[in-house]
Amino acid sequence: MMLLGSASRCRIFAWSVVVVLTWSTLHPQSASAYKPEDPEVRAMVDRGVRYLEGLNESLIKATPYGGGDGQAVLIGYAHLKAEHNPDAALVKLALANALQLAAGISENGGKLVHQPKSHYEIPIAIMFLAELDAEEYRPQLETLGKGMLELQMGHGGYGYPNEPDGDVSQVQYVVLAMWTLDRSGIELPLDRVARTLAWLMRVQDPTGYWPYHGHDPGIGRGLETQPTHEMSVSTCLAGGSAVLISSDIFRLFGQVSLEGNGIEGLPKALKPVEKESLIDSRRKKAPLPREAVLTAT
Repeated sequence: MMLLGSASRCRIFAWSVVVVLTWSTLHPQSASAYKPEDPEVRAMVDRGVRYLEGLNESLIKATPYGGGDGQAVLIGYAHLKAEHNPDAALVKLALANALQLAAGISENGGKLVHQPKSHYEIPIAIMFLAELDAEEYRPQLETLGKGMLELQMGHGGYGYPNEPDGDVSQVQYVVLAMWTLDRSGIELPLDRVARTLAWLMRVQDPTGYWPYHGHDPGIGRGLETQPTHEMSVSTCLAGGSAVLISSDIFRLFGQVSLEGNGIEGLPKALKPVEKESLIDSRRKKAPLPREAVLTAT
């Protein structure tokens, strides 16, 4: 059994806050019938927030299990999602670290130095800055996005330095960052998104699972059996969610507003749809039809 250290527990608490808030917001009518404002939900979130607020900076940036900058950004992102307070100390610390990540790319001629945790740190920084203020931090979002996308592997995936196979765990973060940039109005090179989506579809195991490291059989060769020890429910969820999220960038499921409809007097459940011309143009650039995505997931 692997014992989790303090740094690892920090990240688990932070992601727990983000997941609880996101799930309860997107699925308010789930089977449990819990809502974001329910006392049980708030109590869970509040306990996580209080824990994070009790950490000192040295522990927040401890590195035995990952990068200090990305860890600090993740914790601040969780706090921002829970408390919606941009002036909170943890949010300010996260902002300083996110801006430092962007500055490092700029100072390196726009190139991101590929570190083991780059595909975790940079996507988290993108999600955080977009949540904080996508307009104010648009230059940094563009820098982070460009640096991240240029580390794409030849087969379309993303992974650790000097490893030939893509990493489904890392790809899920990259795909969510792609989606965040797209939703923030920042132009994406859709060919890169298409290559990632196609890679995800190729490395799926014939059983329907996705592996941790995806061995790519190549274009047009059909699915091949992936190593059993590399597959789990977690990797399956990572791969499946990444397929659905990247498909949404191509508007394969249409397009609706995530923030209500903005029309006074109209129920929030009714949302205006994007112009069909945009939806159609995006779909034409998708590497596969919607039916293939639904079959895989």
